[in-house]
Amino acid sequence: MEKMHVSFARDLKNIDFQELITSLDILLKNKNLNNSQLQDVVENISHQRKKLCLIKNLKPAHPLTRQIKEKVHTRTEYLASLRMKIDSDLKTYIPENRVAASTLKFWLDRYKKDLHKPSIGVQSHLVRCIIDDREKEAYVAEAITQLQLDGVLDAIMQLTKEIDEDCLQRSQERSNRRTAGKGQRADAYDDLKLLVQAIEVSYKRTSDDEERLELIGLNIRINDLLKSFRSELRSRRTKSKNKRELNTAVEELISTDQKSVSVKRNLPMVIYNGLKMNVGQKHPR
Repeated sequence: MEKMHVSFARDLKNIDFQELITSLDILLKNKNLNNSQLQDVVENISHQRKKLCLIKNLKPAHPLTRQIKEKVHTRTEYLASLRMKIDSDLKTYIPENRVAASTLKFWLDRYKKDLHKPSIGVQSHLVRCIIDDREKEAYVAEAITQLQLDGVLDAIMQLTKEIDEDCLQRSQERSNRRTAGKGQRADAYDDLKLLVQAIEVSYKRTSDDEERLELIGLNIRINDLLKSFRSELRSRRTKSKNKRELNTAVEELISTDQKSVSVKRNLPMVIYNGLKMNVGQKHPR
């Protein structure tokens, strides 16, 4: 009986691991096994196949992702509205509003680089900084009130709180899903090892020639399946390694060429005065 190696299965991608268990379940269902111990293990494999749908994709599109993007987009529009209101009041006929707008323009200048770029983390941080300034800096609060901008700032802060809560919930749910999926994969791998051990033990214990032949046939079929997945994994690793080596070689070649060009550009220019001759001057003999 051939040795069946299964340790490589731990390195398979989730979709490949699920395909391995599915193929194994189909193979075993086509075999009418009389060994009660093997029957129990086969049932476990079939059960694991049904549960492994959880790990088809451990990073699926979360339903909150679209909602978060929409809120970030809305917040960015509110911030644009805030900026346009300030720019507009820079030219207003009301002196107090012109002064307030000038104050706020100067105040927001420190945040303008990233404030109006749609993002979750950076934009949220800057919004909290703005709200903190409003609470701690009297001149900022007075200018905001003068231009009646408290409402839009409150709306921006409310959106930021909702985005933070949505991101936290999404992160927790994704983490729970990954944990459950990894646990399920570990259980399936344990049952795979148990199947191999059960076949080997059954072969050693039985004295029935017909059962031994049946186990040898099953061993060959399962081993062929395992070898096909192992070969595919090795092929993928080889391609990945070759690609990395090629990229490294190209980067080194580019770096060498750049250094060569730099050295040529930095070579000192030598002027040989002795080679200069005035027009009409005779060459010495």
